[in-house]
Amino acid sequence: MSLYNDLVRCEFGKGAAVDELKGIQSRTDEAVSDLLLGISAIGNLMFWAADSDDYPEEGAKADMYRLGAMLGRIGEVAQALNDSAANAAFLRSISEKEAKGRAGK
Repeated sequence: MSLYNDLVRCEFGKGAAVDELKGIQSRTDEAVSDLLLGISAIGNLMFWAADSDDYPEEGAKADMYRLGAMLGRIGEVAQALNDSAANAAFLRSISEKEAKGRAGK
């Protein structure tokens, strides 16, 4: 089992209201955006730190190791969040169509 699977195991389709699905979609979309902004900021920091003469090579190597481990996980988290948003949006559209169908009867 991977972290990705742990994050997307939520069962949206079992009784989730349209408002709940909308909230899940919104929160996960925002989380993906925030993660991507953070990754870009890390890239900027790494670029400028590498250009500094006051940044010891051993410290840089340790920091790069830590960042590599984190970024390896962030890819899975971002993918899971993106898929969760898509799942919520899909189930929300189904729920809205069903509600319109019931209202039209």
